[in-house]
Amino acid sequence: MTRQHDLGSSPFAGRFLAPALAILLAAGCFRGEDLGKIYCVTDQNCPSGHICVNVTKPGGCRKKADAPLDGGALDSTSPIDGVSPIDRTTVDIALESSPIGLDGSPASLDQGETESVDVATGAADRNVTADVALPDAPLDSPPSLPDTAGQTHLDAPQAVDSPTDLPIVVDASKAIGVQCQNGNECGSTYCVEGFCCDGPCTGQCQSCSMQTKAGTCTNVTGAPQLGKAACGGTGDCAGTCNGASPSCFFPDAQTSCGAASCTSGVATSGRSCNSSGGCGAATTTPCGSYICGSTSCLTSCTTVADCVSDAVCSGGTCVACGSGQTVCSNQCVNLKTDNNHCGFRTTVACGSGRQCSGGVCKLVDGQACTSNADCASAVCNTFYYDGDGDGYPVSGNSVGFCNVTSSPNSGYIPARSDGTWDCCDTDSTVNPGVLLTSFFIDAGNNCHTWDWNCSGQAEKKQEQIAGPCWFDSTSSSCVSTTAPGYPSAACGGSYVVSQGCMVTSPGNCTSTSSQNAPVACH
Repeated sequence: MTRQHDLGSSPFAGRFLAPALAILLAAGCFRGEDLGKIYCVTDQNCPSGHICVNVTKPGGCRKKADAPLDGGALDSTSPIDGVSPIDRTTVDIALESSPIGLDGSPASLDQGETESVDVATGAADRNVTADVALPDAPLDSPPSLPDTAGQTHLDAPQAVDSPTDLPIVVDASKAIGVQCQNGNECGSTYCVEGFCCDGPCTGQCQSCSMQTKAGTCTNVTGAPQLGKAACGGTGDCAGTCNGASPSCFFPDAQTSCGAASCTSGVATSGRSCNSSGGCGAATTTPCGSYICGSTSCLTSCTTVADCVSDAVCSGGTCVACGSGQTVCSNQCVNLKTDNNHCGFRTTVACGSGRQCSGGVCKLVDGQACTSNADCASAVCNTFYYDGDGDGYPVSGNSVGFCNVTSSPNSGYIPARSDGTWDCCDTDSTVNPGVLLTSFFIDAGNNCHTWDWNCSGQAEKKQEQIAGPCWFDSTSSSCVSTTAPGYPSAACGGSYVVSQGCMVTSPGNCTSTSSQNAPVACH
């Protein structure tokens, strides 16, 4: 059974003929006189002992001893080795165990069938008749493979399972800039964006279809073209094609993506692109003692207005006031203790003898006072008058002085710790310290009181104390005698007084009764 296939118009002609011829050569199926019909580019395309004669492109294989071709151009009417040309080449192929179909898959012929194929001869437009026996195995792979990014180019010649490895010869004659569908059609082997291109042109910012430059790989400007991925990035930092680089260009730190600002005493830096399509982070800086300028903190001052509320301008520098201090007329003052600004931001001086305490002008130490609230020290000491100098002051006569241990006024002393007071301040012998070791016969020298020890009552008087009973002058009767004396009891106390005498025996006179009598006081 024989099938006729017209490959001249078949889309598979290019991908079937070259590998099929290479396989047939490797299998040794050509006759010697038919070798000149094999198209070649170099000697490596021919069997051993043959050379490639490039009369036209492609050329033909010849034995080394054979005469070269006449050098004339081959055309559709020129015979080769006596073979008459025909419009199309008819190839009778004896299919054996594993025939190959036109699409590269096993054919549907039965084993042992013969199939005649009409094949277009390419650029030389020549017709050759050859009977070829296919080898058992099909081709390992098709002669061309697609590349990434939409380009297609020729791979290296594929090895076949045959005694002699021969490269696959493909007619890739389209020039740079000619429209194409894949790299097999182009002499450069690169079909990019529908044009034969002078290189792979895979850069994101490259194009081989630019107007007036089709076929030349060109770096573009603006956005990537013809479906290539966008550069990415955002805002002012977005990437773009700059016409100088095959890759996207991203703005660096020289490009601003955010303005600097200063608000509420904190400066925020400007932002710059980070060379990756993003906007870098801003930094913040507190202004400290300075106020904000238009976009940043002030760094010097000419007046206090350039400083924050708790700082003053000193020598062109804002200086923060200390704890508890307040700014008054470009001065740091403590309104609670500053004598010149006591309690007020304006000048309020406390004056001589006074001190600012808690924002109020108060008496300094040693100044006369009436209470603790009068003194800056909050201590008002009271002193009492001791006119006779006996160390016992009088309670009713006192003065006060702020936070001193001795009175600035002569004759005043602190109150005694034992709580005793002098009852006669004109007689140093009359005071609470007097010990009653004797009886007094008169009042005090100046105070005219019998209360010598300031106990609050007069001391006891001398008394006529009844003595023992005695015989009278007749020696017949007992009588009692009296004599002045000092009772042993204290003033207000009592003592024993005899009331009667009697003779109890010759020569004896004794008291018959007695009674308690009070000790009289002055």
